[in-house]
Amino acid sequence: MSEYLASVDIVSRSHSLEQLSEALCAQPGGGSHSRGEPRPGGRRWSVSVWRLSSDQHDETSLVDQVRRLEERSRELELLSPGRLPQGATAILNIGVISDTSTLTVDLPPQSLLPFLKAGFRLEISFYPAEGGD
Repeated sequence: MSEYLASVDIVSRSHSLEQLSEALCAQPGGGSHSRGEPRPGGRRWSVSVWRLSSDQHDETSLVDQVRRLEERSRELELLSPGRLPQGATAILNIGVISDTSTLTVDLPPQSLLPFLKAGFRLEISFYPAEGGD
């Protein structure tokens, strides 16, 4: 069984989380952090991350989560040219949690197209579920 996490991350080495929030006229979601803040393991974050999550449950299909992110990104005009602060990078971040060592993730191209047209990068991370094979 697989679960999915999807978010839009606005990443910057030169802006604080507060500066990103001001520039985007929106409050960040969970998992956001500012460069220089402590992180697990005693080190500090080297970049600020402003995060917008899909606000969907982990069991929601990946297509539905990405569709919801597109809606929320349009509401905040994150897909509009010139919307991001100078030096910031937009990322469509997808996490896959699976209890198997092999899996297939199906995501139709039309789900990604609005983000790719807006210049977003795509990051996909895989995480083992506890008790997997």
